[in-house]
Amino acid sequence: MEAKTRPRKAGRRPILVLTPQEIVPTEREECVAFWGYCQRVLKLGFSIFHVPNEGIRETWYTKALIAIGLTPGVLDYVILIPNAKYHALLIDMKRSNERHKKKNANQEAFIENALKQGYYACYAYGFDDALKIYTDYVNNKL
Repeated sequence: MEAKTRPRKAGRRPILVLTPQEIVPTEREECVAFWGYCQRVLKLGFSIFHVPNEGIRETWYTKALIAIGLTPGVLDYVILIPNAKYHALLIDMKRSNERHKKKNANQEAFIENALKQGYYACYAYGFDDALKIYTDYVNNKL
């Protein structure tokens, strides 16, 4: 909650007024919800997987991962289900309030390359957006 003060008579303390703020789930919470839905409701099994590319690591470990193929910009989810136009669906999960935030250049390059190769790649802004993208993809609306 955001706190604001309302003035009172001279010599008196101001009144503290709290205004409600929207609670936005973290990217991790959105990913957990999407993964759980894909496994329990959609029953995708091994057709979907998360690429653990994020995280803060020590320098030596980052270098070791890069040496075996860690690539900056790879999207969060790969869904190995083809539709009429694309080979597979790649989704990068973002928080629902980050729609206007500047995008990562590596991710933009990855998405551009994936589209050229015949994969559908995009950003999803929260669980609801990710589910809509998946539904549109499997129904050949993308």
